[in-house]
Amino acid sequence: MRRLHTDYLDIVLCHDVEFVDIAQIVDVALPKLLELKQQGLVRKLRAAGVETVIAASPLSMGLLSDGETPEWHPAKSELKNAVKQCIDLVRSCNEESKISLAEIAESYAFSYGDVDVHLVGAKTAQEVEHAFRAYTHAQKLQLFASGKYEDDNIQNIYAQIKTILEPFAEYTWPSPPGNA
Repeated sequence: MRRLHTDYLDIVLCHDVEFVDIAQIVDVALPKLLELKQQGLVRKLRAAGVETVIAASPLSMGLLSDGETPEWHPAKSELKNAVKQCIDLVRSCNEESKISLAEIAESYAFSYGDVDVHLVGAKTAQEVEHAFRAYTHAQKLQLFASGKYEDDNIQNIYAQIKTILEPFAEYTWPSPPGNA
């Protein structure tokens, strides 16, 4: 909380609770969180599991960011290569389009409406503000529901990215990974 410059948290979300032993949640996590709530350090507690639909990580754990894929990323090499192809495509069109792969990924992910929460990671206030702007823009575009970019160049890039990534549309990786 010191890094956040606050004396309390508005909400603590226990995410992916279905991947841990229920005894760990009931006997360890919840009592400690309730203690923090009684101390006024946490205002609300929530657990995400079967009851709540969360769309997490619109950049697929950094895979769809504009930099190098993190070494530890669990995606198979074919998908990493396809993403590299998308990054190269966006960069080659960047003078006329002024968009990034991350922005396209966020616009697509945030336009998906059948979820309760869109969960993103942010380290700075600027990243939070960026995510909010991306979400607001995505709600107007509605790419998931066949919406289109107003700029034809960007729409063309988006269409090419969809084609490149189509073979991986149903691909997932273990979460948490088997060695966690």
